[in-house]
Order: sequence, then structure tokens, then C-alpha cells
Amino acid sequence: MIECPSCGRSPVERARVVHHMLCAYVGPLYDFMPEGSSYRCPKCHLILNDGADDSEIVGYSYHCSACGFEQVEGYE
Repeated sequence: MIECPSCGRSPVERARVVHHMLCAYVGPLYDFMPEGSSYRCPKCHLILNDGADDSEIVGYSYHCSACGFEQVEGYE
């Protein structure tokens, strides 16, 4: 479990940060709406194609539901 660096409570939710290349939206996976076994983009409303090259994971977002703290880590 990851402890929140702001309030010290745990657990902090970890989510993948997705870049939808068709519309350039970048956000945590929880911004995307579940759609069967895939997800729908919150910006353009297209369904991400599993196994296609229309999206990529660019990092991780950490969110504390207790205090609202959020931090994003990208890949280098």
C-alpha cells in the first residue's frame, strides 16, 4: 500500500495515465468510461481499441480519496 504524502492516510489509488492519440486527450484511466472490455474516451467519446495503436500508457496517477491529493508520474 502507498501512503498519502499529504495527509498520511492510505491507501492511495494508483491509476494508469492514458494518452488517446486520436484526439490527444491525456488523463488517468478512471476518467475513461468502461465500455465492455475496453474504455470510452471522455473527450472524443470513441472507444479505445484493445491491441491497436490508438492509445498508450504514459505514466501513473496517484490519488488520495481522503484529502484529494493527486500526483502524476510520467515515464522518462
